[in-house]
Amino acid sequence: MHLRLLIGRAGTGKTRRCLQEIRAELARNPLGPPLLLIVPDQATFTMERELAGQGGSLRAHVYSFRRLAYRVLREAGGAARLPVSELGRRMLLKKILLEERENLKLMGSLAGRPGFLASLSELVGELKMHRVAPDDLEGLVPGSGGQLEQKLEDLCLVYRRLEGELAGIFTDPDDYLDLLARRLPEAGFLKDCRVWVDGFASFTPQEYAVLQGLSGRAREITVTLCLDPAAAGCPPEHDPFVRPWQVRERLRRLAEEAGLAVREEHLEPGDSWRLAGAPELAHLERYFFHHPAVPYRGSLQNISLMAGVNPRAEVEGIARAIRRLLREEGLRPREIMVAVRDVDVYFPLFRRMLADYEIPFFIDHQQPVMHHPLVELLRSALEVWQKKWAYEPVFRFLKTGLARLSAGEVDRLENYVLAAGIRGSRWYSPDPWNYRPGRTWTGDEEHGEVPPPELEEIDGLRRRAIQELRAAQLKIREEAGGRGARLPGRQWARILLELCLELEVPWKLDEWSRAAREAGSPDLAREHRQVWRLVSGLLGELVEVLGDVELDLAELSGVLDAGLEALRLALIPPALDAVTVGSLDRSRPPGEVRALFLAGLTEGSLPARLRTTGVFTEREREQLSTLLRERGRELPAATVDRLHQEQFLIYRVLTRTGGRLYLSYPLGDGEGRAVTPSPVIGRVRELLPGLEPRLLAVEPPGGAEDLEYVEHPAGLLSRLALRWREASWGLPVHPLWWWTYNLLVAREEWREKMAVIAAGLAGRNVEPPLGAELGRKLWGRREGRKYRLSSSVSRLERFVQCPFAHFLDYGLGLKERAVYRLEPPDTGQLYHEALRLFVERVQGEGPSWEELGDDKVYGICAEIVEELACRLQNRILLSSARLRQQKARLLERVSDSARALARQMRGSGFRPAALEVYFGLRGTEVPPPAGADAGSLPFWPRLVLPPLELELGGEVVLTLGGRIDRVDLGRGAEALYLRVIDYKSGSSRLSLPGVLAGVQLQLLVYLWVALEHFQLLCRRYGRELLPAGAFYFQVQRPILNLSRPGLSAEELEREWLKAFRLSGWLVDQGRELYPLLDHALTPGTTSLLVPAGLGSGGSITRRHEASVFTPGEFRLLLDVLRGLLGKIAGGILQGRVDIAPLKAGGSSACGTCSYRPVCRFDLWLPENRYRNLAVEGGELRERLRKMAAEEEVGDLDLYSLDR
Repeated sequence: MHLRLLIGRAGTGKTRRCLQEIRAELARNPLGPPLLLIVPDQATFTMERELAGQGGSLRAHVYSFRRLAYRVLREAGGAARLPVSELGRRMLLKKILLEERENLKLMGSLAGRPGFLASLSELVGELKMHRVAPDDLEGLVPGSGGQLEQKLEDLCLVYRRLEGELAGIFTDPDDYLDLLARRLPEAGFLKDCRVWVDGFASFTPQEYAVLQGLSGRAREITVTLCLDPAAAGCPPEHDPFVRPWQVRERLRRLAEEAGLAVREEHLEPGDSWRLAGAPELAHLERYFFHHPAVPYRGSLQNISLMAGVNPRAEVEGIARAIRRLLREEGLRPREIMVAVRDVDVYFPLFRRMLADYEIPFFIDHQQPVMHHPLVELLRSALEVWQKKWAYEPVFRFLKTGLARLSAGEVDRLENYVLAAGIRGSRWYSPDPWNYRPGRTWTGDEEHGEVPPPELEEIDGLRRRAIQELRAAQLKIREEAGGRGARLPGRQWARILLELCLELEVPWKLDEWSRAAREAGSPDLAREHRQVWRLVSGLLGELVEVLGDVELDLAELSGVLDAGLEALRLALIPPALDAVTVGSLDRSRPPGEVRALFLAGLTEGSLPARLRTTGVFTEREREQLSTLLRERGRELPAATVDRLHQEQFLIYRVLTRTGGRLYLSYPLGDGEGRAVTPSPVIGRVRELLPGLEPRLLAVEPPGGAEDLEYVEHPAGLLSRLALRWREASWGLPVHPLWWWTYNLLVAREEWREKMAVIAAGLAGRNVEPPLGAELGRKLWGRREGRKYRLSSSVSRLERFVQCPFAHFLDYGLGLKERAVYRLEPPDTGQLYHEALRLFVERVQGEGPSWEELGDDKVYGICAEIVEELACRLQNRILLSSARLRQQKARLLERVSDSARALARQMRGSGFRPAALEVYFGLRGTEVPPPAGADAGSLPFWPRLVLPPLELELGGEVVLTLGGRIDRVDLGRGAEALYLRVIDYKSGSSRLSLPGVLAGVQLQLLVYLWVALEHFQLLCRRYGRELLPAGAFYFQVQRPILNLSRPGLSAEELEREWLKAFRLSGWLVDQGRELYPLLDHALTPGTTSLLVPAGLGSGGSITRRHEASVFTPGEFRLLLDVLRGLLGKIAGGILQGRVDIAPLKAGGSSACGTCSYRPVCRFDLWLPENRYRNLAVEGGELRERLRKMAAEEEVGDLDLYSLDR
């Protein structure tokens, strides 16, 4: 027996020589001793295909080291132990970390960090491959007390426990080669075999031991090494052949120790050299690592350099180049390879782009399964039980597509659950779901009202959705028997497997696989087939490895996640003739590569940055390597070893093809940040001075260069749209694009898409009116000979703000999905209801406003808020600790506001006359006033009035409805004065331009309605009813902004009360009204209660004129208001649905609008513009004053839908 070393530089035919020798041996003796070709795992498929291309054989076998181990152990023994895969080892490590948590110094706290378990498993595997046992790590750094010592102690403990768990029962995935080395002498089928070992840059100690074992059985072992035969002595550190040279020296030593003859054969570049036809690539191969640089002076025919604006532009440029190679140079897809380093960024881009450009391809990458619905089903099921049926895990479970509900049914159920706040035991409660979302107050239902049938359907969906999941949970409780849901791994695996079978998961996956195959997605079909086998295998390993170990839900989730993260889908090429897209360091060419694309060559990708993650830091790894070397063990130092690996990788990828080599890099990342090219790019340009990068832009630059982008319709549609847009702007467009348009339109498969683009470009983002006939049908109701338009003030304001939003909201009824959470409108409802009940109780039960103390106010408010919390949105304020704290804050705001309201009552002559005054089509409901006698003012806790009706002409009647929060009355000597109050949870200010434009109609309409109906309600008092004003009252807990410190308690009280001052408009009815508004409003003072102040002469000061109107001005405003309401209603009935938002100052109707994705309002479009309300309030006020003084009628309103 002898050892033969086949040595040559890249491309000299080492692999070809091995295959030729195997074929010659087969031709000489087809039935002789075995012929073994040992290659890396990822190259086995390619080599088998190469050998199979010459016909089948019983002698020739292609193995990786691990596949050879399986074969030998089956024959020689050692395969009886249960095999544990990488995922099984991770599960064991997770179990050990959980059990030894208290004894671990550092690793106990790191066990739950993402990626730590994978790093630990990788480290254990590396130690095994280098034959480093736990005893070798014991006491390496005694007594230092440093972090390295603590890590080593933890590692020894975990490693020793792992070996103990495996001993005599299981076989670790990285122990197979040790078993192989020991069992090789007993493998009879290997007697007198010949072995070729090809494609390795280095070997681990385990692999050296296997080669040593093979030397006792084989007639000859041939090892190929990519090494310069002319090299004398150890190459310098920067040389790519450092590692192959070290391999050669070690093989020689092992051969000498075994007494084997060593023979070297050197392969020199010749006519068959891979790079013979590409002199510039041959120059790179020879001089890339040579210093100083030797520039190449010939022409550059076989190498190209491309720079993409971003990764997407780079990938699209590569796709175009591949199509040109296929079309113009006659290459087959299998002769083209794309290699990248950053697979997470580039693989998704290539998958999408090559599919769009209709290029057959294969992504050579083992995909993780964490994204698959089956994996998500198991993980979410465990999380449902662990988090007690929280919303998110339940719907992750249902949305896998493997539960009992269809996608539409899941959506319906989710909408209801989000709106109703369903969670916890309510999912499996026997009680039916009868909560009706959309009702703010529980208990608003009419007595005896029958629940709608939709609720019964939702409840049925709920029961179907959870049937299997709940049954599995009950099994866990039954089998745990009061042990807090702790079960052995065997029982957990059975429960999870039964859950999958009850949901018919295997059959559904089989259906998905068939559907994917029929749809032309063989990769997806294989994925669905594989994932059930992988997951069921994982559950099997859970039984074998942790079958008798008791785990709770959290521990089981951690163990399963550790295993699932290790699962990988092994995909094979769906077709032999496809472009291979692989990683730089793992993938092997499928055969002869005539065009190689190296993409994403940025700094940190080639050479790769040194790893900064893992169990040991780089410095600790070097220390560990030195210490182990002193004990006769080897563990490569990470920094030096990685440097040698990267140098050899650069050499290998640059010499992988003798055809066309394309180097590309992006100038920026996906977010626009600048990116530096790889040093490889700089070195290549230094050796090839004539090589200039060609820019790959996102869009064509214009002119004749645009021809390069015309490769496939998938890349042309968006660019055609841009060219048309440029043409519409009057910019020149190259005739190429018109020719391209004509070509695509002529093809039936693209005609429809072209029509969509043409329509989009020709169309304008405008909405024509629906027309008067359709407008009346949509918004009006026929009553005899008239049309009645029923609306509310808020609807009219919405129409003025944006007619299109009004149409979507009230015409089409588009609503955002209701979610069970406390929103500002909900707190606003609570404030309104709380203040209504507060005023009602004080008015009805006492004490009087004058005797009402702060403690009593707080007590009443606390009772009211507690009562309302039980009714608001299905008890939302009691549903969590956070919301219970929110309830306390709401009580503070309500009680502060109630205290201020009581102060305002005590300080004025106005008293509440009616609360929650509804006016509209409900009819009229005027109960007798509560507690009213001949000497007191009336009070109605509840009042329903007829609607406000306006004859618009043309047989159209506008009927307005609404709700007034509070109506107050004040009694003077000559008249009764009326004011309306509207509660607001935010700061609100009434402006004259806003009212006259139609966006602030509410207060004035409320005052108009109250005056109209209270004239009749109060006629028994025999006094004229006059308007006093319309005001906003802000519900708040004010934060005082004080200009000077050290204020007295009385001054602080004044500042606090000032924060609650009513805002709005006051009608100046003369001196009798002032003390009614504020007892303290005397000449020379400013009121703390209302927006008014008196000068020394007793008249309203100029500073407050903006909020005070004379009776004449108020009458004129009401006349303008009547006409304004008619105009707005007319626009609605004409069917106006313009995309025309109103903008006033810095705010616009679009600011809080949820319909932006529908209207697509865009200021870049010439047809989309705001209607600007840019009128000064002072100018309007002056016009109003003049018109009132001259009693003239003019057009004051600012409403217009036309810009």
